[in-house]
Amino acid sequence: MPWKPPPQPKCARCEKTVYPTEQFKCLDKLWHKGCFNCEVCKIKLTMSTYRGYEHLPYCRTHYPQGKATAVSETPESMRLKKQTVRQSAVAYHRDFQATKGQYKGSAEDKSIRGALDNQAKASNLSYRSNPDAPAKAKVAAPAPKAAVAAPKAAEPEPVKAPEPEPEPEPEAAAVEEEDYVALYDYEAADSDECGVKEGDVITQVTIVDDGWVTGTNSRSGEAGMIPSNYVVKKSEAPAPAEPEPEPEPEPEPEPEPEPEPEP
Repeated sequence: MPWKPPPQPKCARCEKTVYPTEQFKCLDKLWHKGCFNCEVCKIKLTMSTYRGYEHLPYCRTHYPQGKATAVSETPESMRLKKQTVRQSAVAYHRDFQATKGQYKGSAEDKSIRGALDNQAKASNLSYRSNPDAPAKAKVAAPAPKAAVAAPKAAEPEPVKAPEPEPEPEPEAAAVEEEDYVALYDYEAADSDECGVKEGDVITQVTIVDDGWVTGTNSRSGEAGMIPSNYVVKKSEAPAPAEPEPEPEPEPEPEPEPEPEPEP
């Protein structure tokens, strides 16, 4: 019997022999590297660009998309739907009537646990089950004897806080006996101020503070406040400057004698 070589694997696309040096395994099949392309557009694919569908390669653009089909309601499906609704309503009313007036609480509910404890304490069955354990009345503990009140120590008399000394009343400003003289012109900027001209005599001067004095202008008769740096006492006033003597007029030059006419 003659020897036959083993069958060689075939390409899934061209159905030709695929040798190990050029085979490409994907989607449970063997492919030539040039035959591994899209089923629709025949573009060459790689392991990172292909998408398999039913063991066939597709590109991302032509990959088959599953579409949902709309099923119209038939008379049979509508009848089954109504029957299901009626059966659920009947079962709900049956369960509601069966459990009406009953409370099914959780075992961890504090109100139920407290009610069960109170019921067990008041039950005649639990009392008869322990006839040898008489109820022991709780004897009230005797009240402690009142301690003899110790004599109170003499409390020290509260120290009176020293009364604040009365503030001295401000002394009335004294009227200056000497008159003042205005050194500069000053225009009153408010209704309680007094305007003066240089050289005016101020009488009845009273020092208000370091910056202001009050007095009466003997020239105009107005009274009010004047800045203290605009006035000074008569005795401290600078002597008026003597007027400078007028310059003597220069003597007019004598007219030159006219020359005598020549004979």
